[in-house]
Amino acid sequence: MMDIMIEKIPKGLMSPEGERYVGILLESIEDKFQFLKEGFATLELSVKSLDQRVARIEERLDEIEVDVTIIKEDVAILKTDVTVLKTDVVFLKSETSAIRKELKEVASRKELLILNKRVSTLEREVGLA
Repeated sequence: MMDIMIEKIPKGLMSPEGERYVGILLESIEDKFQFLKEGFATLELSVKSLDQRVARIEERLDEIEVDVTIIKEDVAILKTDVTVLKTDVVFLKSETSAIRKELKEVASRKELLILNKRVSTLEREVGLA
């Protein structure tokens, strides 16, 4: 590349020493451009790699978004189920309370029957019957 540039300079405008200086300068500039070119190539690879990683992350986020939507739907169904269960528990508590009360009354009736038998027995023994 340096030779091409020096050849474009008309002969006789520069001394051999000037041509050598310009040649060294051009070579230095060419090296710097080569370094920049390699740096950009490395950056390009890094950007491509990052693009791929971002694409994978976006895919994972899409999957997570679908999962969250499903979970939200399931939670809504569970809320409804819990409300029904609460209603059922309240009903069962009231029924249990009523049954307990009836059982206490049944026990009292049995006790009353036993007492009636004793009174009848005592009345017979005493002669009141």
